[in-house]
This record gives sequence, structure tokens and C-alpha cells, in this order.
Amino acid sequence: FVHRLISVTSIFSSVQGQESAHVTCAAMHKRSERIALAMLDRIELKSSDRVALLYPPCVDLVSAFYACLYVGKSVEKTDSNDRR
Repeated sequence: FVHRLISVTSIFSSVQGQESAHVTCAAMHKRSERIALAMLDRIELKSSDRVALLYPPCVDLVSAFYACLYVGKSVEKTDSNDRR
């Protein structure tokens, strides 16, 4: 089962609908862990803090989202193109 999970690939598409990245679950987990560790090391997070993610739809957004979950933070997704 673990081997099957690791071999699953996520395919991310660009705005134009073209494939832009292939990432395995294991690679996504490692990216998210690195981000989570950096968050814990560099940011003083309080228990009530929420995190806003200002990314376009991409691999980095998904990695950052999971990193927030790993450190127990609520996530506020904001469209990085929103210029309000």
C-alpha cells in the first residue's frame, strides 16, 4: 500500500490548461515538511493565528497548504491576482 501511495503522481496545470508539474505524494510530503519546519523555526506562531497563502494555483500553494496543516494552522487562501 505504501509503495502505491508513493508512486501516485499529482499533475498540476497552468492557467492555459497545459501540464506544468508532476509531483509524487512522497515529494509533496517532503516539500511540505520543509516548509512546516521553516515556519516553526522562523515565525512566532500563536495558537490563534491563521495563515494567508498568496500563491497562484501551483505546486507551491499545495505544499504550503499542507505545511500549514502540519503545524496546526488554519489556512486562508487568497487569490494572488486579487488587487482589492
